[in-house]
Amino acid sequence: MFSRPDETDDFAFYAKDRFVEHLDAVALETVHSHIPPRVKPAKVVGVGLNAKELSQDQSLNEWLIHDLNRDPRLSFPKCSFDAVLNTVSVDYMTRPLEVFREVGRVLRPRGLFLVVFSNRMFPQKAIKLWRQSSEEERVIYAEELFGYALCFGEIRTFLSKGRTRPPEDKYASLQQPCNFNGVNVGFRRGGVFPRP
Repeated sequence: MFSRPDETDDFAFYAKDRFVEHLDAVALETVHSHIPPRVKPAKVVGVGLNAKELSQDQSLNEWLIHDLNRDPRLSFPKCSFDAVLNTVSVDYMTRPLEVFREVGRVLRPRGLFLVVFSNRMFPQKAIKLWRQSSEEERVIYAEELFGYALCFGEIRTFLSKGRTRPPEDKYASLQQPCNFNGVNVGFRRGGVFPRP
């Protein structure tokens, strides 16, 4: 279920800089996969496998190299974050429940966990369950991770599919709709979902 076509060390795979976007222009605007400019957090910490990619992310105050498939533990104190964003990487997690539980541990009560994904991926590193699932089944899978982690309260899901790409999008000439996107939102137990 969590096997991948390429089981070589993830550090080796991600050693090469991959400045690619797994979300097209419409999708990026829809899901705000990165922190919107109007939000001014006190501190933003990035976790990933490529130092060059992380160092060029202007929204980060600090970052660290860490392979969550090798060790799903997060090196942060309990209740130390108001929000955690997982952007287009849930499909690569070989130990997702452990990661979700760790997110629950580092979130403060009422803390927000957003899991953003699309139908684009590096297939050689995506888990078998993800590769063999339909887009709708992937949404259910992500929802179930929140439930099985046993540390999140209400979960909401937002979907975007079939929207037209803008003319300036680099894939507009393909005349295909923007890539499918899902956003699963969960709150750490003890909190309530805010009213819109």
